[in-house]
Amino acid sequence: MERTQTWDQLLTQAATGPYVSLYLPLSDHTEMAAVQLEIRHLSAHAQAVMAKTYPECDWAPYAAQLAQLADTPQRSVGQTVQGLGVLCTPESLLTFDLQEPVNSVAMVTAQPQILPLIADAQRHQAFDVLVLQSDKIALLQATKGTLTPTPLPESAPQTLIGTLGDEVRGGGLNSVSQGRGQVSYHGHGDKANSDATDMRRFFQAVDEYIMAQYSQPHQQPLALWGLSQTLAVFRDLSRNPWLLDVQLEVSPEPLDAAACARAAVTLQQDLATQRQHHLLTVIDQARSANRLVTDLGAVLQANAAGAIAHLLLADTGRINGRLVDGALETTGDKAQHNNLLNDLAVATMQQGGQVTVLPAAQLSAPVVALTRYQL
Repeated sequence: MERTQTWDQLLTQAATGPYVSLYLPLSDHTEMAAVQLEIRHLSAHAQAVMAKTYPECDWAPYAAQLAQLADTPQRSVGQTVQGLGVLCTPESLLTFDLQEPVNSVAMVTAQPQILPLIADAQRHQAFDVLVLQSDKIALLQATKGTLTPTPLPESAPQTLIGTLGDEVRGGGLNSVSQGRGQVSYHGHGDKANSDATDMRRFFQAVDEYIMAQYSQPHQQPLALWGLSQTLAVFRDLSRNPWLLDVQLEVSPEPLDAAACARAAVTLQQDLATQRQHHLLTVIDQARSANRLVTDLGAVLQANAAGAIAHLLLADTGRINGRLVDGALETTGDKAQHNNLLNDLAVATMQQGGQVTVLPAAQLSAPVVALTRYQL
């Protein structure tokens, strides 16, 4: 069995289909025996669907992998998850821990059923957290609602003294010889200015390092944690395009597990709120520019033209049908057992567009497209 945390890579790989997609709900109290039974039940349903929709396909390779999963589900299920996702081809089986609740589903389709994975990724998108103090830093990674320390190499600018070395200007009162027997002293104002200069030079080194070694290579957003005045200095000089507006303005001391758990909740909530506001702004701009499409036929035309910049889907939406070479097919067993909205999501992502799953009450139709230009 294989595991992956970058399921979207599946969309760029040429895999032998069809896909068997299984989703089952879990909780902290779910017994492994119940998980085993549900996996076998869903597998049996998938086998029956495959016999009807893809009678030419051999079920044996799928059966072998799913049987192994059912025999040892504890190898694929995390400690605190709300659901398990499974994508199976004749050659591979991929499992996904989900924090977003799901219903029991078993489907056999030409494309992997990714809508639950998209919804889960929205809720717990990974990002880095830079913990800033005037003389030291730490880097954390936010994944699945937790903050995990990222070990930094010795070459990283972790402390002010270690970064600036002999070039540190701050410190105690400095004496300067003014001639024989005469010494003048810099006052506290000079020391404060030197300390502020040292901190800025330290933060410049931090900004360049984090951007070059983490933000840019991993294409991962960066949030901040520290006292408000410290964060203001860093923001003023940062050139990191991945730096978020999201920040936690409290002291990071002590930086222990309890503090990280509280910070994770706050930062995730603030990030979700910010993204919701940004999405509403994007929708309003698209509506004003006549780039918002709610008619299914127009959405299909936009997809065929590669013109969808952002696809919005209702979380409970389902339209029986499938895309075949970009055209809609609604007849036949394969179409009736497929969710057209999933095919549109796959196509949009393959064309470089974004996909967001929203509560049905927030959308005027099961599918809404924001196009790159007016159609």
